[in-house]
Amino acid sequence: MTLETVEHPTRVPGVLSIARADIGARLALALRTERESPAWKYFLATALFLASRLVVFLGYGFGVLLRPPPMNTALHIDVPRLAPLMHWDANWYLAVLHDGYKLADTPGAPSDIAFFPLYPMLAWAAKTLGGLSEPTALIFVANAMALLSTLLIVKLGIRYFSEPIALYAAAIFCFFPESFFLSSAYNESTCLALFLLSLLALGDGRFGWAALAAGAASGVRVSGLAMAPVVALAVELSKGRSLPRRTILAAGAGLLACGGLIAYMAYQDYAFGDPMAFVAAQKGWKHENFLVQVLNGLELKPIFEGRLDEAAWFVVPMALLIFNYRFLPRDLSVCGLTSLGIPYFAYGVSSSSPRYAILCVPLYFCLARGFRASPMLAAVVFGLSTTLLCLHTAMFTQWYWVG
Repeated sequence: MTLETVEHPTRVPGVLSIARADIGARLALALRTERESPAWKYFLATALFLASRLVVFLGYGFGVLLRPPPMNTALHIDVPRLAPLMHWDANWYLAVLHDGYKLADTPGAPSDIAFFPLYPMLAWAAKTLGGLSEPTALIFVANAMALLSTLLIVKLGIRYFSEPIALYAAAIFCFFPESFFLSSAYNESTCLALFLLSLLALGDGRFGWAALAAGAASGVRVSGLAMAPVVALAVELSKGRSLPRRTILAAGAGLLACGGLIAYMAYQDYAFGDPMAFVAAQKGWKHENFLVQVLNGLELKPIFEGRLDEAAWFVVPMALLIFNYRFLPRDLSVCGLTSLGIPYFAYGVSSSSPRYAILCVPLYFCLARGFRASPMLAAVVFGLSTTLLCLHTAMFTQWYWVG
């Protein structure tokens, strides 16, 4: 009996197998393409922002567990659930939106004239067009501008650095310990969004648009003036024009970048007969003369005579800017110096210094560079920052002063 070798026919893949392989390849290609597309990056940035707002919401809920300080003041507003987000400066913006500007009865007393007009103007537009209540309009504008700032940070980071650094920077911004102010009726998110729009316009060489965005920022708060020297210097150092013409254009761009403040001063002169009324109103909180404050800043008195934890919010970001000067583009470096310098010389260092640091755009990219190099450090810092964000939100909702 002989054994015969039976040859099996070669197995030819069927139509179904080919179809499955084709679908898998197409799906893999689609996922890879989606992750490489700009929309995917902005989706991640939006998810980061929403996750950080969830932390703020948890802090809002935990606030009821804290005992309010003795100076607790009850607020009676149209939307009671929003009252915990309307404390401190937010209450002043609510007064501006509701009653307009009024001078204090007593000279040198706190007055809402110290709070610049663009943010409540945007809230008025949201109230009028959207039919929102005044507190809702203020908080809607703040959160919308915060989300816009998150997306613009990613766009700026991709342009100058890389996608990982851009996303790290967005996460740092969203989970910043004081970022609960972005969801309260405060103007930081509006000012930051205009800073970022101006920086992006400068990167495109659109100096006119950059000056307009910077001018709008100067109508949000005093620190909004930080972009004026950035725009003027960028025009002065641009190419394609003679030096005299560049100098004239730089002066014009710098003046336009102060347009919001100039318009506000014109209004104050018309309404109250004093274009510097906002400076006098600031004395209700800061009693020192502005020139004395500047001289003290030059002598570093706020740093050596203030609290260490408050001074650190100026010293550490400034040190990071200096250490990373080769890493940062010129426009970002100058923006960082001016956004830290203006509140330092205007107000010194205080418990509000962490909030002022929110406007230091290059700070996010400097930290992102370090976190990308050390993921373990990033995990520890993000954990601590998230905890502080939740805690500070809870304290803010109960009238504790946290910046």
